[in-house]
Amino acid sequence: MTVAWSDRYDPSSILERLSSSRTVDGEGKQHFEAFAFHDCSTIIFDMLVFPSGVPETEGRAVVGKSLLSLAGAPNITAANVLSLVNRASETYVRTQRRPYVLATSISLSPFDTLPTITLDGSAIRFSHHLSKRYRTARLKLIERGKRAIFAEPPSDYVSVRIRVMAISEYQAADLALDSLDSIRGIWNLFYNRRHSTRMSFGGQEPVNRIALGPLHSLHLPGGELATETIWFEPTYRAPIKLHRMSQDWPKVQAFYRNTQRLLKASHYASDLRSAIIRYTRALDDRDWHAAFLKLWAILEALTGTAKDNSYDVTIRRAAFIFSEHDYVTQMLKILRDQRNQLVHASATSGEIEAYLYNMKNVVEALLQFHLANRARFDSISHAAEFLGLPTAEGALREKHRLAQYALRFKRYAPRRQTNREA
Repeated sequence: MTVAWSDRYDPSSILERLSSSRTVDGEGKQHFEAFAFHDCSTIIFDMLVFPSGVPETEGRAVVGKSLLSLAGAPNITAANVLSLVNRASETYVRTQRRPYVLATSISLSPFDTLPTITLDGSAIRFSHHLSKRYRTARLKLIERGKRAIFAEPPSDYVSVRIRVMAISEYQAADLALDSLDSIRGIWNLFYNRRHSTRMSFGGQEPVNRIALGPLHSLHLPGGELATETIWFEPTYRAPIKLHRMSQDWPKVQAFYRNTQRLLKASHYASDLRSAIIRYTRALDDRDWHAAFLKLWAILEALTGTAKDNSYDVTIRRAAFIFSEHDYVTQMLKILRDQRNQLVHASATSGEIEAYLYNMKNVVEALLQFHLANRARFDSISHAAEFLGLPTAEGALREKHRLAQYALRFKRYAPRRQTNREA
């Protein structure tokens, strides 16, 4: 896949602004004014669609370098920007991959003994403590990282190392965290779907039982730091209660293997993996209002309505899979109104935990629907056509009758034979 302009935007006015910001130095060389360049470069990146293997940080760097090289060009056009960006992006993608190890932690009990898990080329290892080489190197970043999270990191979480092959440090971190959250998402789905409601007293706790520690460091295989950059969880506020998974491990493992089998058979597995990752990250959030909004966005993705801007269509498609169709429709209308109040009026609700769990239940049901119906649909948009069908038996039969007639009318199916008396 090559880089392309998104059909949602027109870059011409941004490129005109960039072109007009050029200045000439004492040696006669042209340069862009710094603030205008930063603004235009930021916007232009968001107007482009990059291949999935290019992390955002690398993509922004590619755009910046490409635009800087045009400072002396007679004209800055959408075509020459795209040509340069694609050339730089292809160079990046062809760069040889090297091994990296991301070190982090997870809210599991140190009494759990978990096997190494391999997923999409990543090897995830769990241990009570990091080895001395990793621990010594990682300590250099922890104090600086504490200033980013405004809270004390946990001291008793299980340590995790994720080994990946990547082009760059940023891609390595993305791949490692996505792999771990893909596994963690399935584990949390196993536990979360057991609880359809919750009533809390006191501070807000995340829905998830299995959360990441707040600080992630990237290493070379020998343990030394690969970069001074530290990745952190912006929603972290404090450690959560350790979860002991060993007592449920046979059931968790069976659920995990079955989910991976269903994903492997799906025609749109990458979309479903992405939804599972987004699901678990949403339910990490202690801010229930923020978690609710994130779940609504996943609901739109799973119903194929993320670009539709029609809440009625989202609700109709989401409610289709439930036997209590009318009840779920009315509930989703309430959730839609709550979503709009949060976004447009910044209003909060004292019942947000109940609304959050209602949203969670619907999203989990849709995830299970997409996984279970893997063989029938080629994509989420194809599944969305099914979800958009009427629910009443009479209306469905009429749709079926019209489809059969259309097949015969277009001669795609043999016409029905009838006997006539002479």
